[in-house]
Amino acid sequence: MKLLYRRTLGLLLALATMISCVTLLPASADALAGSDYTQWRQDDPEWNETAAWSGGWSSFLASSGCWVTSISMLLRQYGLVSSDVDEFNPWICCGILAEHGALLDSGDMVLSQLGEAFPGFDYVGDYSYSVDTLREKLSEGYACSILVNYGGHMVAVRGVLEDDTVVVMDPGSDCTELDDFGGSAVTILCFGPV
Repeated sequence: MKLLYRRTLGLLLALATMISCVTLLPASADALAGSDYTQWRQDDPEWNETAAWSGGWSSFLASSGCWVTSISMLLRQYGLVSSDVDEFNPWICCGILAEHGALLDSGDMVLSQLGEAFPGFDYVGDYSYSVDTLREKLSEGYACSILVNYGGHMVAVRGVLEDDTVVVMDPGSDCTELDDFGGSAVTILCFGPV
């Protein structure tokens, strides 16, 4: 009986300590820059202090990092990487991709190498954009991104609502719906299944 009492008391003390630690966190802890992956931007100064690859002005994530940032967002969305921004963010993703041959010195992506960099996140193909095709690929368990601006920009897909609204994470702006890009969606890229 004493052993059960001690264990129960120990668990209660541990729980009380954990609760007090949580309540002592600053109110802004959830809003720290970079902690919300849905708000990651390719031009964030944190991952633009140094060129990501060779190539002059376009060697920074700010100018041509929509692919890396979108892939980073999808990896976080599906829980395939650490949720700690100090352990995983677009800059760290860029390094991992380069280390595994999925990102060349020119900044070009080698999609066939994504699974080497992030096992379980293989590039499986691309499809002409339609909301029906997107729904189908998501229901099959794939993470999806969409090329918009007629192929000049990539956004990550969060999901499709019942009314066919496609919710996206745009690494280049605060756009949250595919409709924000007019009719410029051309290609769905699929990864996984996740």
